[in-house]
Amino acid sequence: MMKQILSLHLGPAGETSQEVKFLGQTLSVRRIGTDGNQDRVAELIREYDGKVDAMALQGMSAKLHLGTASVIHATGDQLRQSAKQTPVLHGGRLQAARERRRCRPALAR
Repeated sequence: MMKQILSLHLGPAGETSQEVKFLGQTLSVRRIGTDGNQDRVAELIREYDGKVDAMALQGMSAKLHLGTASVIHATGDQLRQSAKQTPVLHGGRLQAARERRRCRPALAR
């Protein structure tokens, strides 16, 4: 059975779906924008909890990093905890790695 991924973001309202190949598996990815409405994101998390294999929060990290320091982002963490069954990921580690890579040239000067 194809894995179902729900991607939620605060961008313009709207919805897209596509199938992607990842590590040899075909995944169905549904992306929903909420026009900046965090309450709508929480509603969608509760609505799809247990109905999809994973959820992704775009631009809503549960933890913010700067160098060696990190701090819990209350809203992102609260949204992530809205699900009781389905894993909710925010890509924070990928974002941190990408930001470090972007900052290297400036730091090297």
